[in-house]
Amino acid sequence: TGFVLRGARWPLPGVHRLGISSPAGGASSFSAKARWKVERLPRRTLDAAQVIADPVPTALVPGEGAVGETLDFVLAVDFAREGAEVEFRLGASSVKVPASAVDLAPGEASFTLGLGAFLPGTWDVLLRNPDGGEGLLEDAFRAVALPPELLSAEPSSGFDHEVVRLRVLGSRLPAGSTVELRRPGESIAGALVSSSAAEILADLDLRGRTVGTWDVAVVPPGAAALLLPGAFEILHGLTVLSIDPPHDLDGAPVEAAVGGTGFTPGATVRLVHHGEKGDEVIEGASVAVEGGGLLTASFDTAGAPVGSWDVVVTLPGGAAATLPDGFETRGPLADPVNTFSASATADAPPAVAWSGTRDRCLVAWVEEDPKGIILAWYLYAVLLDGEGNVLAGPVRVSDDGGPAAKRCPAAAWDDARGEFLVVWSERRTVTPTQNSQTHPNGKGPVSLFQVMAQRLSDADLTKAGTNVQVSDHTGWTGGGKDTWYLGDFDNLRPSVAHDRKTGLHEIAWMAEFDSSGLYSTDDWNVFQRTFDPGKGALGTLREVAVTPAHEGDPSLAWDPDGERVLRVHNAAPPPKYAGLDLFLGTGSTSFAWLSGNGDYLADPALAVDPASRRALLTWTRVAGDGTRSVEAGLAPLDDLSSVLGKPAALASGGVDLLARPSWNDDLGEVHACWTRVDGKGMAYQMLVRLDASGDEGPAALGGESEISGGSGDEGWGVTAFAPASGETVVVWLSKLTSTGAKSWPGDVFPSGTVRGVDFWFRRVR
Repeated sequence: TGFVLRGARWPLPGVHRLGISSPAGGASSFSAKARWKVERLPRRTLDAAQVIADPVPTALVPGEGAVGETLDFVLAVDFAREGAEVEFRLGASSVKVPASAVDLAPGEASFTLGLGAFLPGTWDVLLRNPDGGEGLLEDAFRAVALPPELLSAEPSSGFDHEVVRLRVLGSRLPAGSTVELRRPGESIAGALVSSSAAEILADLDLRGRTVGTWDVAVVPPGAAALLLPGAFEILHGLTVLSIDPPHDLDGAPVEAAVGGTGFTPGATVRLVHHGEKGDEVIEGASVAVEGGGLLTASFDTAGAPVGSWDVVVTLPGGAAATLPDGFETRGPLADPVNTFSASATADAPPAVAWSGTRDRCLVAWVEEDPKGIILAWYLYAVLLDGEGNVLAGPVRVSDDGGPAAKRCPAAAWDDARGEFLVVWSERRTVTPTQNSQTHPNGKGPVSLFQVMAQRLSDADLTKAGTNVQVSDHTGWTGGGKDTWYLGDFDNLRPSVAHDRKTGLHEIAWMAEFDSSGLYSTDDWNVFQRTFDPGKGALGTLREVAVTPAHEGDPSLAWDPDGERVLRVHNAAPPPKYAGLDLFLGTGSTSFAWLSGNGDYLADPALAVDPASRRALLTWTRVAGDGTRSVEAGLAPLDDLSSVLGKPAALASGGVDLLARPSWNDDLGEVHACWTRVDGKGMAYQMLVRLDASGDEGPAALGGESEISGGSGDEGWGVTAFAPASGETVVVWLSKLTSTGAKSWPGDVFPSGTVRGVDFWFRRVR
């Protein structure tokens, strides 16, 4: 009549039916009654640790940012646990914020994140607890791509003599970008040092670039440049570029011109020598700023250590610039040496030629018979070392044994053969021959000056061969119908230069066509020809100047730039043939170079500056009143007819004459010596250093100096360059006397031919 089902557990929650069916064959109808009782479950209490809940993110602030930025985020979230991490998701891309970077507070998680790795788009945000429970906030953040931006460039300026490191600041700067400075028609590409999205470093070479404002440009790969307009300026910088003169002379005070840029009033200048015992300083005195690029000052170098000095210019604000080793102190000149003496008296001036390979020089001169029993002249030569000591000689150069009168020695060195060539004038007895019925010198035997030449070894002055008569029986016409012959006339004042290109010597001289007055009272001509030292043969005669007027005083010099021999001579200009003008040329060509305007431009000489491609000429101007002054001028080597700037007077301290220039290849300047005779008749050997590089004419580098011993009885010197020491050597005479007769119009000697006894030698730097 019933059953009880106790302790049954319903297998599943939900609605359950209780079904009662009768057994088979039982009654077709019946009634049943059912009831049940559900037992009450026991009560339980749970703490928070027993409740496991997934995090629930609800909002993210900010919800948008630019790629490349760094943002501070706050994520509103429930059920976040310590150690939770955050992850941004966009498709397969993921950016994670580690747990160590996430700060939790009730209801929120905060963190800082850079968006450099974000792609543009809308990102989901997921927070994951340490137990693996996670919550997702879809479409929580939108990353946008902003264009790169330039912010600034530093420094904002640089000087036009330097390389500047430019720092460009910006944001979102693309990788691979380069830096440039730009202005219309110009650009300066930077050399990349380093780069990032916020900063690019690049080195910019500003040397020699246009002064003014420039745009700063950052050029991304394959994209348009980003500009900071006018963000950089190139300035004339404070620089020290030169000092003139670059050295002292004989320890005397130096009046110097300092060149550079950026000089301002109040600037100071000093010389600094870095010695073993520390720095020594010579402060510039009387400093005057002549402009932004020039200041002048004087320096007292007396007693200063010999060596190199920095030239330092300092502005009032403290900015300074240096020309390292720009100045050199050389100390006092080597004392002059009375190297040897003539047996009697030597005609002035002597001849000097330097051997560049053996570091020694030849000195040649003419002197009379010391016994005075018969009228005889000798041509001597000695060999001196770099200190002025006699190495060989004196030897007699002429083969005549002495009786014949001799004059005007000149000398050159043959670098290929290692020998000297000495040329001079010597009287020889000739019988004039010509095809005209009347000869200026008659038809009988007559003693006439001939140009002679002799080769001498630069080792010991041994003769190579015998004397060669340069003014031989070669004929010339001068463009007329008659043929005249060189040896039938007086030939004087030879000059010689070695042609290093051909290996030949060039010899020029002046010939007196008519000493009788039959054709002209003053008819001198200029001839030139080559001499082959290997064959002892004379070359083709060049009729340099053969008009019926005075033409003479030739002087030759080697031009290493044009590989040729240059020549200067003077001539009386038509129609009145008053005074003497200068002519400059080479080979058979001469150009009218400088007019004397009625004055005599006498005794010209040449030196060649191959560095600036200039010829520097010196001469003695003899004015109508008889006053004499030494002058110099410049000619460009590519136009021998032109005068650069204005000729300059080298001195005006009395009677100045007989200038002899030589190029000092070591110093890059010309050294010119001359003789000064003061109002009391005292004679001194003078020297000046000249710059031949300017376009306004020769410029003196410092003042003139007396280099003789101060006796007042010295002069008529000549110069030569000694390449081994880089010094200029000057040789002159002392114990002077003079004859009474002048040789020809325009002769520069005050009272005819000057003679001396003692030979002096001095080295100059």
